[in-house]
Amino acid sequence: MKNTKWITGKYDEKMAKARDWLRDWKDKHNNLFICGGVGCGKTYLAMAFLNELSKTAEYIRGDEKCAPFWCLDDVEYVVAKGLFDTIRKQFSKDISVCSDAKNDVFIYTKTKLLIIDELGLGYGTESELIELTELLDARWKSGLPTVFLSNLDMKGLANYLGDRCRQRAFDGAQYVELDGKTRRSKPIEL
Repeated sequence: MKNTKWITGKYDEKMAKARDWLRDWKDKHNNLFICGGVGCGKTYLAMAFLNELSKTAEYIRGDEKCAPFWCLDDVEYVVAKGLFDTIRKQFSKDISVCSDAKNDVFIYTKTKLLIIDELGLGYGTESELIELTELLDARWKSGLPTVFLSNLDMKGLANYLGDRCRQRAFDGAQYVELDGKTRRSKPIEL
């Protein structure tokens, strides 16, 4: 993907820095934080990357065909709330729900690149942070990078994550804070 242009239009230096990390993700063993206000382009950048990657990736898991940018062979994208919901389902009394959730958590642990969107939007409960710490610890030990998208700045993320989780997430991480006005169209006035 080094010679592909997968985002069109003008970039500021920060957007280009995040784009370049994503472009060369297979050579990375550290995490990437892309932070900024609502509508500044964090998820757009991740989706553009996944869309480009899907053009060349095998995106069949088992016998099921998936939307290409949701379950690529080497990359998984998940919204933080969905991740925490999946983690909680591991403890379900319904064996099939529990089994499916454990499989998903295993995939999040082993996938070569994990993208977690909306980090910091959840409750930040102790159980969520313990599970996130275990997930990140497993990924860290395997040298697998994780991309975090958040509206919180680094100080806000540090407070949200707490010491144990923060140390695993921030170890050697690259941080890009996107700024500027929302890139989304203006809302309809009522």
